[in-house]
Formats: sequence, C-alpha cells, structure tokens
Amino acid sequence: MACLLLSGVGMAFRTFSATLSGISGVVIEVEAARQNALPQIHITGLPGEIIKESRERVRACLNHLGFDVPSSRLVVNLSPAGARKQGSQFDLAIAVSVLMAEGFLKNVRSERLALLGELSLDGRVLRVPGVMGLIEPFEARDDIDMVLVPRENLWEANLMGSRKARPIRHIAEVIEFLSGKREIPIEKAVPPEAKKPIPQVHLDDVIGQHLAKRSLQIALAGHHHLLFLGTPGVGKSLLASCAPSLLPPLLSDDWTEVVKNFTYCPDQRPADRVPPFRAPHHSISGAGLLGGGSGFVIPGEVTLAHAGILFLDELPEFRSDVIDGLREPLQVGTIQLNRIGHAIQLPAKFILIAAMNPCPCGYSSVERRCHCSS
Repeated sequence: MACLLLSGVGMAFRTFSATLSGISGVVIEVEAARQNALPQIHITGLPGEIIKESRERVRACLNHLGFDVPSSRLVVNLSPAGARKQGSQFDLAIAVSVLMAEGFLKNVRSERLALLGELSLDGRVLRVPGVMGLIEPFEARDDIDMVLVPRENLWEANLMGSRKARPIRHIAEVIEFLSGKREIPIEKAVPPEAKKPIPQVHLDDVIGQHLAKRSLQIALAGHHHLLFLGTPGVGKSLLASCAPSLLPPLLSDDWTEVVKNFTYCPDQRPADRVPPFRAPHHSISGAGLLGGGSGFVIPGEVTLAHAGILFLDELPEFRSDVIDGLREPLQVGTIQLNRIGHAIQLPAKFILIAAMNPCPCGYSSVERRCHCSS
C-alpha cells in the first residue's frame, strides 16, 4: 500500500472548471487518477466532441514543454458525471490535473482554484467564449479563491466586476504559480477596440410618412410594440431600420447582459453600448428564434435582441408555431426552455417591430392591382 501511495497510482487529484448551460455557468470538478495500464488519457463524464479532442491537445502541449505524459493510463473524470459538458475551456484544467496525477506538480492546493482556457500546441492559453457566464458560479462560492482566465478574456471578467479572475497567457505561468515560483496579480484590461457601427438610417432621411414616423417615435419612447401595414415599397422596412438611431446608449448593467447574451456569437455583438437590432429571415426555425438545440441550449434571436429591437419583416411569412412562440417573451420578458430534468430561463425583453403586406400580393388597398381572391 505504501508503494502505491508513493507512486501516485490510484490517487485522485482535483481542480475546477465550468461549462455553459444556456448562458449560465455550471461548476465542474476535474479529477485525474493514474492506473497501471497502457499509456493513454481517457476522459469520462459525458464530454462533448471538443472535450474528447482535448486529449490530443493536452498531450501535444505538455510534450512540447518537456513533460513525458502519459506514462500510464490516466482517467480524467468530469463531475457531476450525468451533466453534459461542452467547450474547449476544459483544456487548462485537464492539463493541470494530468500534471498532478503524473507527479510533476506536488503539494499543490488546487481544490480552491478554477481554470478556464483553451490550449494551443505550444502552450499558449487562448480565449474561450462565454467567460462571463463561466465565472459567475465561482464568484458566489466561498471555497474558490481564484479563477485563472485567458488574458484576452480579462476585459469581460472586469466588465462583470469579478473579484477572483486572474489573467494568464501561457500554461508555463500556471505551472510556475502552482509551484510557488510566481504570483498572478489582479489586473485591469482594456476592452478590445469597438467595431465600427453599421451606418444608421435616420428619420430625417425618410421623405414623407409623417404619421408612421410619429408612431415609431412614440412606440420606442414608451417601449411599445409596433406593426407596419402597407403595400410593397411604401417604406415599412426603411422606417424600421431607423429605430436604432432613436434609442439611447445602453446603461452599464444592460450592456453587461447584452455581452453575456452574445456568448456563442461574439462577432455579431453590437458596437459598445449600442442596443442590438436583430432582423431574422422569415424562414427561421422555432429554435433559431426562441433558442434551443440538440443537447445544448443556445440562445435564439429573442435573447440576442434583449434590451434592443427585434424586427420581423414579412410577418405572415413566418411559420405559425414560430409566431406563437413569441407569446411568452412578449408577456414576461423571458423565455423558458425545458429539457429533461431541468429548465433554462433566458432574458428576452425587447421591442418588437413587425411589417407586413395587407394581402399576399400586397395591393389589397389598390383594388385594380390586387390579384388575390376574396
């Protein structure tokens, strides 16, 4: 028995990471243990395809740094085992647990540490999506003292006011920190340069339509929903595109929530503090508009339009079940997606602007041109 303890075979080493459920994070324990068998890394606990591939990324990265791993069979367990996991943010935690199980990191108190980050083959720690949601559960836990995040994600942690986030650029920094050779101080990061907003159309650019302009102003000022009804070419879509220019910049709390909502599509996030304007095509599915997906829940257009505007052009062309699904977010400002064993609630408080023709051909108000039957 003494021999087993000294060699590390059978001993479990633990650290923490997180996965996303919708846009919120769920804490995951990452455990590793050695077994007397052929060298390989085996990951258990319902890992997604990206996590399964992390075996090769972690092995190549550690071999590049001079660590000969694995020397035997290593079992890495993601707990709770019954919850599905996704994302490349597990790379760093898996690598650290592997090093501890192999005996390269000794006397390390990793139980109070959480790690988030994707590893490149040369050891660089790359940014991961959804850091704001991933950090949130750790902020509420007293047994976690520090969360190591990629340097490129630090501005998101600063935006949400994280007290535990520390930036890292390379896994070598983590190894030196765990070995007691360096400290990782608190830093402040400058947000990336905001992308140039798409040139907005202003009401002054629209000639005529004084009643429609006034209606649009009143609807936006009072956060009322609005339906434009008129023949093709009369200016319905043009008026709707003027709406973003009439809204004020978002407050800090609202902007933080908008950034979090764009977890899965950060490249589509609007410019700094600009209210989102989403205009999905009428062929969109129910999952695309309301959110959903197979296995993992991804926010839909109603969540991406939170604190902004959702524009549905050619409203009658949308599927009836898609339109019916708007009832809940319009009434309560949230959307609840139910899955077996759990439910996920996403924010969905937006101003709905819709446009439609009065009949299929669009010219019912012009009797001589209308070709529709009664």
